[in-house]
Amino acid sequence: MGGYAAMCLADLAPERVAGLGLFGTKSTADPDEGAAGRRAMADAADAGTPVDELLAPMRDKFLGASTRASRPDLVAEVDRYLAAVTPAGVAWAQRAMAARPDRTEVLRGLSVPAVVVYGVEDAFMPPESQPIMAEALGVGVIEIESCGHLLPLEAPEASVQALRELWDAARSSAGSVQ
Repeated sequence: MGGYAAMCLADLAPERVAGLGLFGTKSTADPDEGAAGRRAMADAADAGTPVDELLAPMRDKFLGASTRASRPDLVAEVDRYLAAVTPAGVAWAQRAMAARPDRTEVLRGLSVPAVVVYGVEDAFMPPESQPIMAEALGVGVIEIESCGHLLPLEAPEASVQALRELWDAARSSAGSVQ
């Protein structure tokens, strides 16, 4: 949800944004069916459906197939994260995502360094959503092979490299971002 929060900040206070890194996210709102599904999940969480049951259909989508096959340690780590999720957290997150607006025009209005990074095996973000953001920002899409939705966990070196380049570009264009 970091990308959604970053785009919200860019919408509400663009003067506070020196650079924008969008990793495994999309700028478009959910279609009606997707938003309805999120609200239904939130209602189920409020009604007492166990979190593990709510998240079970999503569990194998967080990490790419390559990561799941080759990094059992990371699979176990993500499972621990998911086990700590509360029903209230599920309900809040699902409602927040269902209500978020399309922020593509917000991106188009920014004139800051930006990066769009996408895991080729991301089961949550449709591939066609990435060029929409990249075009709006005037950048290309960095595609990371053998990686799913949790880019910084699955591909930390590539994520750090993209962020370092973004940081350097933001510092150069802003004078001195600290």
